[in-house]
Amino acid sequence: FLGALIVSAVSIVLSLILRDELKGRKRRK
Repeated sequence: FLGALIVSAVSIVLSLILRDELKGRKRRK
């Protein structure tokens, strides 16, 4: 149970980071 919770949290964080990077690339460059 704990492992699944961590995996779900990490996946959400990674998705948010990836979205920020995609938006940041256009703004930076």
